[in-house]
Amino acid sequence: MGLERYLNKKIENEVINNSDKIIYTSEETRKLVNKKYDFSVDTKSYSIPHCFDKNLYVFNRTIYDTKNSYPEDVFIFRYIGKFYGRRNPNTLSKAIKKIKKNRPEIFKKIVFEVYGQQNLYIKFKLFILKDLIKYFGPISYLSSLNLMKTSDCLLIIDAPFSNSVFFPSKLVDYMGANKFVLGITPLKGTASDIIKEMGGIVVDPNNIEAIYNSIIKIYNNLNKKKGSKNNESYLNIHSSVDVSKKLYKILF
Repeated sequence: MGLERYLNKKIENEVINNSDKIIYTSEETRKLVNKKYDFSVDTKSYSIPHCFDKNLYVFNRTIYDTKNSYPEDVFIFRYIGKFYGRRNPNTLSKAIKKIKKNRPEIFKKIVFEVYGQQNLYIKFKLFILKDLIKYFGPISYLSSLNLMKTSDCLLIIDAPFSNSVFFPSKLVDYMGANKFVLGITPLKGTASDIIKEMGGIVVDPNNIEAIYNSIIKIYNNLNKKKGSKNNESYLNIHSSVDVSKKLYKILF
């Protein structure tokens, strides 16, 4: 691990010092990296966000979608991505189990689906949880966008590490789908800030009660309207059109 850290630092130094312009995907990451270097690095660095392309979200009926297999009044929560380490479905499953016990009338109307390549341990865990969470395996990128678009609520699930500057590109894909987002992620950090700006809900990954209450709240608030309450002006600054304009100004 020591050698790997040394090599990564050496490569980073060479890239930073030999670049004419440096672009980060978030302002938090820019500040975190730049504080290790002198002021000259700060003057040649910029931040522009990940972006989504609205043209890729055209609904395609030829792509398999489980939505067609449920009654029309079923509310679908979807997580699209990989679990590993402390990013896992443990607390979510406990919250769902509590809903099944305390609010069976809601449990009958909600479905939780997981898509994405998983390791054997996670596959085994999801198999055990199959009565609570349905796992469908890996899918193509375009298929994932289709599933995001036909979801009722999308899930972000992160490991419980506070103040993370990581900006998950999947979150921008979620923006393009313009669906409500429940973030099971540390309350302080880049992902949390973005989800709140979008208009979504953020709950601590370790707080089962908060996850439980948020799922019920989202179901009650959105089920009747079947629509998004997202901050669309904020979403639009992450569109490929807006981001490409920012990139053009930086490069030229």
